[in-house]
Amino acid sequence: MVYLCNSIAAASPVVTADIVDAEVFPDLTARHRVGAVPHVLINGTVIVLDVVPAADLIARIAGA
Repeated sequence: MVYLCNSIAAASPVVTADIVDAEVFPDLTARHRVGAVPHVLINGTVIVLDVVPAADLIARIAGA
């Protein structure tokens, strides 16, 4: 998912990706209630859990 998110961000001027290690930043982990990884947060509201196909992730980003 890290590679996929970074690839989408590299291909689009309106998408950015920040990758955070949940064990290194426990405050962010708690704030966003991360219980499992991968945990993709889009615009602070849309949450994608687990690995999803690229088309699904792009559709979620476009809808956000």
